Amino acid sequence: MMTMPNTRSAATHVWHYDPDPVTSQRAGALLQTLTSCENALATDAPTVPDLLRDLVIATATLTGWPWLHANADDPGVATFTALHGAEFLPSTTALDQILSGLLRTRFGRPADSRPASDSSASQNPA
Repeated sequence: MMTMPNTRSAATHVWHYDPDPVTSQRAGALLQTLTSCENALATDAPTVPDLLRDLVIATATLTGWPWLHANADDPGVATFTALHGAEFLPSTTALDQILSGLLRTRFGRPADSRPASDSSASQNPA
């Protein structure tokens, strides 16, 4: 069950196409965290809030704190950084939009590209 398809698509794009191996590794870690979140959401596990926070942290790690600080005036970046001080995270639909928007802003991606359809276990780290 994919509850955050836009974030998965954006992170998969980074994992597949970014030439920096560290960035690809971080994208893979984000995808693994995302899979844990989606599995927990499917079972309504009590760990969901903590896993979603881990996903926010993984996204920040992927984009890079220096980049986030340098682009703090961007509305999408500001929305994302506000999540760190928030007592509660938004709905998964809203969070999906925030995280995927941030990844697209940071790493770029054609607006008309579709989610990766080749996400089999052998090709996707999650």
